[in-house]
Amino acid sequence: MAYMSFLLVRKNYGFWLPSVLSELGAGKGEAGLLGSTFEIVYGSCALLNGVIIDLVSPKLLLTYGLLLSALVNIGIGSTSSLPLMVILWGGNGFIQSFGWPSVTNVFLSWFPDPASRGAW
Repeated sequence: MAYMSFLLVRKNYGFWLPSVLSELGAGKGEAGLLGSTFEIVYGSCALLNGVIIDLVSPKLLLTYGLLLSALVNIGIGSTSSLPLMVILWGGNGFIQSFGWPSVTNVFLSWFPDPASRGAW
């Protein structure tokens, strides 16, 4: 359920982007900037956040990550500044980079024995 919620606040980009671009009179370059910012920040932080994820409770990371990501989405909806949207969407990438690793840490704590996790 937690990861599905992370996807909900990450994959909504396609729904709001066309209307934002037309309202701001922005082009495809600006759309690419928004998407690229998210992906670059998300990918690089997913590699670098491993230490933080192992030091902090994954349940706290999931809870605060979902709340912060929701706030970022609200912030994007309430601004008309494209540079601010890029910053906020990059921040969402940083927050989202804690999602899947935290889910796997919770899963591994629930099923510490590899035999109890089932077979592929």
